[in-house]
Amino acid sequence: MPNQRPSPVQPPAGRERRRSPRAQADRPLTVLVEGAPREVRLRDLSASGLCFFAEQPLPEMTALQIALDLPRGGGQTDRVEASGAVVRCQPISPRLEHYEIAVFFHDISPENRQHLERFVDANP
Repeated sequence: MPNQRPSPVQPPAGRERRRSPRAQADRPLTVLVEGAPREVRLRDLSASGLCFFAEQPLPEMTALQIALDLPRGGGQTDRVEASGAVVRCQPISPRLEHYEIAVFFHDISPENRQHLERFVDANP
């Protein structure tokens, strides 16, 4: 077996790696990849990123933009816009052409981050 050492950035088994709490958010989402829209299915989101399902893979470090309207209550919504990069892309199943893709936001305004935090707090 080749000399394999554990990555120093991986947490111990069973320990949560996420820094921000997440909220389930099963809904359609359009992401822009190199200016081209892609229809995906949002799985969950946090103040630092999101996860979605897609029919085509996206390589790690692919830059993309999102725009999302989140319900705020009282019939109001908060518009959230952010730019991020793919940090993980995994096939859902060896038999399906569907992928779970995680995105880390690298450009998001403090106001948009607050909108996400409010949504997550209201949807634990």
